[in-house]
Amino acid sequence: SMSYASFRMKMTQRTGHPPATFIRHVKMNRACTLLLQGHSVKATSEAIGMRDPYHFSRLFKAIVGKAPRDFKT
Repeated sequence: SMSYASFRMKMTQRTGHPPATFIRHVKMNRACTLLLQGHSVKATSEAIGMRDPYHFSRLFKAIVGKAPRDFKT
């Protein structure tokens, strides 16, 4: 039982990222694994909880540095 501000501060101290950023990076790491296993961009976006594959592609490129299609190859 702690406030969100305390949780955010502790999370940032331990991981170097606030909670939302940390979760985004965890999702993108999972997406990388799925793409390398041969999953489609649409299936990967759905598997990590993103309904819109276009939004997923933009976010993936911003974080990873490559578009999901380019990452797969």
